[in-house]
Amino acid sequence: MTHLSQYSVSIATGIDRSRLSSIENGYISPQTDEVEQIERVVSEAQRQQVARLERVLSMTQLGKDHPVGSRSRKVSKRSAGNLRRRSKGTGE
Repeated sequence: MTHLSQYSVSIATGIDRSRLSSIENGYISPQTDEVEQIERVVSEAQRQQVARLERVLSMTQLGKDHPVGSRSRKVSKRSAGNLRRRSKGTGE
């Protein structure tokens, strides 16, 4: 999830940062409207993060010419070799 600082939540909700800190640390209970404001900001940040992730995933073709996919295959081959050696008794 997107990092939300007390400052950014304070700006988005209009709730004082020190009050957010007191709510976060359990010193005071938030009012109903504050809960709704915070929930709206957190939900929107989460929606934006999911949308970003979906865009990245739609542009990425793992397993083709993508470096992450290539690395994953190398690790898999290495792991398979380790398993073969272990089954033959040459490793632990």
